[in-house]
Amino acid sequence: MTFAKPRKKLSEPRKRRADPEAQLQRTVIAHLKARGIKGLIYHSIPNEARRTPATAARLKAQGMLPGVADLILVAPGGKAHYLELKAPKGKLSDDQEAFFAACCQSDISYNVAWEIDTALYILDNWGLLGTVRKA
Repeated sequence: MTFAKPRKKLSEPRKRRADPEAQLQRTVIAHLKARGIKGLIYHSIPNEARRTPATAARLKAQGMLPGVADLILVAPGGKAHYLELKAPKGKLSDDQEAFFAACCQSDISYNVAWEIDTALYILDNWGLLGTVRKA
């Protein structure tokens, strides 16, 4: 008599951990797509991604800088702005504090937002938001 091997119990799919900082960044990008001024260039800087030590060393050798803000925005005419986005109780890391200080010393616009209303206020204050464009 042959018996079939017992099947492994299928586990429930992993629940994704809530990431309020990523959600805030997606919302800011959606607003930039809808309301960003003509000629505005922006992109994210994904420094937080997990990587092997070898990959981290290679990226550092290629110029990756720890602590750089989440978004860089370049207005028409070339003025650069850095925007760091944080979860409601998030704090700047030591590397982020150092980058902030370097921006201040070089008179480069840098700001931190912990919520969407603050982020939009900063972007509007920098003159980077216009009215909603029609699709």
